[in-house]
Amino acid sequence: MPEDLQRGDWHDRALIAAGIAAPVVYAATVIIGGALRPGYSHIANAISELIERGEGAALEPAFLLYNLLVLLFGGGLLLEAQFFGRARQLSAIMVAAGGALGLVMAWFPQDPLGTPMTVTGAGHVVLAAFMSITSIAAVIADAVAWWHMDRRRAAFSARCAGLIVISGLLAAASAATAGPFMGLFERITIGAYLFWMLVTGIRSLRRHELAHHV
Repeated sequence: MPEDLQRGDWHDRALIAAGIAAPVVYAATVIIGGALRPGYSHIANAISELIERGEGAALEPAFLLYNLLVLLFGGGLLLEAQFFGRARQLSAIMVAAGGALGLVMAWFPQDPLGTPMTVTGAGHVVLAAFMSITSIAAVIADAVAWWHMDRRRAAFSARCAGLIVISGLLAAASAATAGPFMGLFERITIGAYLFWMLVTGIRSLRRHELAHHV
């Protein structure tokens, strides 16, 4: 274990802990938001519909909190990654970039279904696409980073990346054809990334705690 990592203080651990809190905040927000919106289906409807233009103002602070936590988590991973090589640094940067894009997305709500596309709606689509890219890149880079150090951890990240790609393609295809399971595929995609984030945060926090007691 790098000697400098052993000197990490509570600030570093707090940044890492943000990655554990972020998935919990996101899941709770989506569940509560779905319950508050009559007729909303977690199987068929997109998550973005919860905060589409003209709707979901009460949920926007929670999603902002989630993305802020992701940004902080990326910063914590980046501080840690300086001891683990460029692939881990890239993974951390992609995590932070996803959080930053999510914060910007607050000003670009999705257009309600069946309405003409607006500039903000188009911006939402573009930002969502870039967020998908950062998520996949973060998980793949993490798998590469751990390949020579911890094959089990690398395999875990690789499986998460595979699930994100496959379910993401299914979600895109379902959205293009107005399929009835688009919301389910989207939740599998995002859920895989959230699970990766949660496990990565727990493992990193444990490593900091062990280093602190060495």
